[in-house]
Amino acid sequence: MGMQPDRVPSAVRIRAGTHRVAVRYTDSPDRSRTPVLLVHGMVASTRYLAPTMARLARDRAVVAPDLPGVGNTPRSGPPASMYDDAEVLGGVLAAGAGPAFVVAHSGGCHSATELALRNPDLIRYLVLVSPPQNRRAPSAIIARWTWAMAHEPPSLVRDLLREGLRCGPRMVWAAFRDLCTYRLEAALPQVRCPVLVVRGTKDPLLSRTWAAHLAGLARDGRHVEVRGGHSLPYTAPEHLVETVSGAVSDLDRTLHGRGTARSLEQSSPNVP
Repeated sequence: MGMQPDRVPSAVRIRAGTHRVAVRYTDSPDRSRTPVLLVHGMVASTRYLAPTMARLARDRAVVAPDLPGVGNTPRSGPPASMYDDAEVLGGVLAAGAGPAFVVAHSGGCHSATELALRNPDLIRYLVLVSPPQNRRAPSAIIARWTWAMAHEPPSLVRDLLREGLRCGPRMVWAAFRDLCTYRLEAALPQVRCPVLVVRGTKDPLLSRTWAAHLAGLARDGRHVEVRGGHSLPYTAPEHLVETVSGAVSDLDRTLHGRGTARSLEQSSPNVP
């Protein structure tokens, strides 16, 4: 059988709490496969997740929201915290995207983990890709992030810098503060669903030891490594999707027949 062509994402705006959230999504003709919710990293939009979204969408529905203040979702009021982001993600799932497998990257792993704690019935599997190791001094985290970006494609770095400048220093600082203070090691033991921690072999922000430690804290956790750096959804989408698909395939078969996901477009109203 030949490779399925990439599906072109549609766009919709939905109401999630007090926010009008811009969501990119693809539907799948195979409703037996659990959809995926993609969660972007700190002060970034869904744009850099496009390579991974395209590959995941070959055989299942994928939903990728821009969280408040980034991409095409405006900020309403003060900068949203990662707890606010978790609430928004819950609203997206409740609007028709869930139950789902959740694949989060970098700082988005914190919001996704909080989402799993708040909405356990809507999360079937939690995949944490490159969760930053934040038990370091803030200056050390910044230094390691700078080193990581120096080894990423210039096109990605330009996009992230543009988004950071557009968001402004107040939002960047608020996101960085959340990144430094949220404790994944305290939250993961409370997560009910299976957890997969994915580390890039050359990621300076996450050591192999810490990735294994995080996975070991989960009730049903494991960790794997994918060749690459910190930004695997952009630089190694094929290997990442192969890893994710392999992890969730058995659970997908178990869940088959228990019901199908609703269409996001049909379940949630457009917000002008």
